[in-house]
Amino acid sequence: TISDSDDNVIGSYKAFGKTGKNKTPSAKWIAEPNIKLEKGTYFISDSEPSTWSKTFLSGNGFVVVEGYEIE
Repeated sequence: TISDSDDNVIGSYKAFGKTGKNKTPSAKWIAEPNIKLEKGTYFISDSEPSTWSKTFLSGNGFVVVEGYEIE
């Protein structure tokens, strides 16, 4: 789910598992919402946070967001 800084839900999107290094099944989970977001602060939440990879020191989950500039 993507929410804005006012806690408005932008949308919820289904993710699919992708094989990682050493053929690890579902090492990455990918959602492709294909939406346009205005500049701002957004939050990503997950229906199953226990499945997230976590950083070693802090134990926090992490996410990679990719975007493309459009005209």
